[in-house]
Amino acid sequence: MGPRTSSGSAVLDSGTRELTRAVPLFSLAGRMRPDGSRLGALVDRYDYGRFEPHLRTSEKVLPVPVLAHRATPDDLHLPHGGHGLDLASVDITVVATHRGDVTPVLDCQFAADTEPAALAARLADTCFERARISLGDRPLLDVLNERLTSCSGGTADAPAGSCHRPTAARPRRCRRPGPRPGADATMCRCDSTVSLGR
Repeated sequence: MGPRTSSGSAVLDSGTRELTRAVPLFSLAGRMRPDGSRLGALVDRYDYGRFEPHLRTSEKVLPVPVLAHRATPDDLHLPHGGHGLDLASVDITVVATHRGDVTPVLDCQFAADTEPAALAARLADTCFERARISLGDRPLLDVLNERLTSCSGGTADAPAGSCHRPTAARPRRCRRPGPRPGADATMCRCDSTVSLGR
C-alpha cells in the first residue's frame, strides 16, 4: 500500500503564506539557566498549529524564552546590506535550555517579492557573517549581552535572575551566590558573557 491523502476530516496547517519567513538560529557560547523567566513557554510565543498539544506535553524539556524583543526592520543590519529584500518585521527571541545552552532566534518576514537568490545571499550572511550583524548602531551580540545580563526582575526585554554586565577582560563572577559562595556564573542561573559559536 502506497502513500495516500487522508480521508479524515483533519485540517492541515499548511498553505500559502502572505509573507516570506526566514528564521535563522545561532549557537552561543556561555551558559544561562532559564529559571525565573517570566516570558512563558516556547509554545506560547509561536503558532505551532496542530502540533501544539504535543509541545505542551513536552514543555519541561523544551528551551525557555529568556528575552524577547521586537526590532524595527530598519534597525537590523547585515554586513552586506539587505540584498534588495523588503524586511517587514523582525522578532528576536533568545531561548535557553534547562542545562544552560543559549540560542538566539531571528524571526524575519519579508514583504513583496522575495527572489530566491537574494534570500539565499541573506541567509549566507546570517550564517557566515553573523558576528557582524548589528542592531541599531551596535553589534547584535553586544545588545543581546547587555539585555541578558542587566539587573532586572524580568521584563519583555530582560530575564529575571540576571545580575551582572559582561566584560571581555575577565571571567564573570556572580554577585549573588550560586550553589556555593563565589561560584562561577556558569554555576548559577546568571549568564556569563555569551559569544557567537563557531
